[in-house]
Amino acid sequence: MFNVLVGNTDDHPRNHAAFVNPGGSLTLTPAYDICPQPRSVPQANQAMAIGRDGQRISQVASCRSSCEIYLLDSAQAQAIIDNQLDIIRTQWSEAADAARLTELDRKLLYRVNT
Repeated sequence: MFNVLVGNTDDHPRNHAAFVNPGGSLTLTPAYDICPQPRSVPQANQAMAIGRDGQRISQVASCRSSCEIYLLDSAQAQAIIDNQLDIIRTQWSEAADAARLTELDRKLLYRVNT
């Protein structure tokens, strides 16, 4: 969901990892190798499929409609979407400062891709 919202379409398998916890359970690692891109076309595609049918359309609706694949019901999926949007909105300035973005880059990149 985060990749879709920030316009990162470089989401190939080598950009995803997990820690193996004692007992063998997995926890996602912090995100890395994120390259947000402003959209120059109305529709972008993720590198990895979102839906079982291979659908890769980089839109919130695509993620929401595929929620059962990820063992989520629609209310849980919407809660994740809302949480991600809130985090992006509230932490954008801090992240932009840390990345030393220019004012122009901040304006070009700050557009949640819904």
